[in-house]
Amino acid sequence: VYAGGARAVHTTTDGGLNWLPLITGFPQGFSFTVNRVVISRSNPMVVFALFAGNGIYRTTNGGANWESVAPPPAPSSNAVPVLAIDPTNANTIYASTTSGGVFKSTDGGTTWQSANNGLNNLNVRALVIANGSPQTLYVGTGTGGDLFLAKLNPVGSALVYSTYLGGSDNDSGAGMFVDANGNAYLAGTTQSKDFPIANAYQSALKGFSDAFALKLNPAGTALLWSTYLGGDGTENGSRLAVNHTGNVFLTGATASANFPTINAVQPTRNPVETNNSDGYVTRFSMDGRTLEYSTYLGGKSFDLATGIAVDAANNAYVTGYTTSSDFPLLNAAQTIIDRNPDTVTNPNAIAGDAFVARLAADGRAFVYSTFLGGRSFDQGHAIATDAMGNAYVVGSTSSTDFPLTPNPLRATFAQREAFITKLAISADLAVAVSDEPDPVQTGGNLAYTVAVENNGPDPAASATATITLPQGASFVSATASQGTCTGNGPVNCALGNLVANAKATITMVVTPTAAGNITLQATATSATADINAAN
Repeated sequence: VYAGGARAVHTTTDGGLNWLPLITGFPQGFSFTVNRVVISRSNPMVVFALFAGNGIYRTTNGGANWESVAPPPAPSSNAVPVLAIDPTNANTIYASTTSGGVFKSTDGGTTWQSANNGLNNLNVRALVIANGSPQTLYVGTGTGGDLFLAKLNPVGSALVYSTYLGGSDNDSGAGMFVDANGNAYLAGTTQSKDFPIANAYQSALKGFSDAFALKLNPAGTALLWSTYLGGDGTENGSRLAVNHTGNVFLTGATASANFPTINAVQPTRNPVETNNSDGYVTRFSMDGRTLEYSTYLGGKSFDLATGIAVDAANNAYVTGYTTSSDFPLLNAAQTIIDRNPDTVTNPNAIAGDAFVARLAADGRAFVYSTFLGGRSFDQGHAIATDAMGNAYVVGSTSSTDFPLTPNPLRATFAQREAFITKLAISADLAVAVSDEPDPVQTGGNLAYTVAVENNGPDPAASATATITLPQGASFVSATASQGTCTGNGPVNCALGNLVANAKATITMVVTPTAAGNITLQATATSATADINAAN
């Protein structure tokens, strides 16, 4: 008789009167529990011991010596609840896993092969070989939860429709949107190989869990499209946003090295540790069948995207949590994680910050990306944007030095606080002046060209240029490449909106009235904050 216990397998040969611990070869120096012992019927000297927490050990001499056996290569948490040994062959072993289904070994556990053909639920909790038929196995699977979607009438007194959505394993919803026509868009995470799919970009589950996105018709009776999204590791779907044309923007976290990417600002996964994740941002076509762009978002440590919004120009705004000191930054309001220079040389000191990133409409570039937080734990949970392109982030913080603006709604820290932060857009208007001909005769026409350029990163709203007439010159005319100019000293030109890297030019003609040097002065302003007043 063998019995598992704390840090040992015990055996008795006298009906339990005396027990002997069998520990040679077991790990030393830390606590573990043997929670299952499996004996070969064809060779009772072969015994397997299963540890709580996924360790597997094997003896071929009745417990005199134990050796470690590599567990099956399930894609995620590969806990092994049960082993079953072929009653006719001690080298043929079956293992159940809670994330990868059933695995089979024909060499005593040295190598494993998946044995899941036709098995939809890979959360296998029980496994038994039929008596007298070693080729017949029975498995018991964990029950999975479905998500649901319900629509209530305007007064909340009755259901318009209500439906389950899911497969035979765990499914959960995390974000939704309803368009003007009543179509419902859902995002979430699934472990089900039989999750309902229609007109899909990705029609099969690739890893332990994948993200999903779907569109349901206004009556709640049919899927217009539904798709998995993921690689061979684990993914989750955190939130979605939908633009005015019906494109879905999905965000979440991925631990897959082969997550689908296209037109990506970050085409490869960065984490050094296998179990760490990157965030991702994916834009689907309107019919859900193709990816217009899809990109990783993260550094070498742990990154998780939890919120997304999209503006009228199809720029995506994303927030979440990162412990990566090398998280990709651009035009950042905060350039050091945890606001602590020690984290550069000591990554273990990182508690983690929120991040906020804005992606260009094509997904190939950042408009900006920044850390947001103090010296303790900070995480962004949701994000919104207004018509001007300002970003509003809500989240949680444990930092007593979380960055605050003057006269905040609340300035004192208690224990763990919520925060709301507004990140304003900014532009950089630059003015350049040239003239022709130079020199010019008194009484002749002198043409000034005033170039107003927006160096970005954001649009300059309602840009205006003010030009002061030089002393010793009379005004002739002023015209602009866009907008209108009024006045004759000073001249005010309303140029309208200037997107990033756009330029407007003003041609102003004057007539010098006396000999000598004359100087024209011009300034430009807009309704958008200017990050460089010197130019």
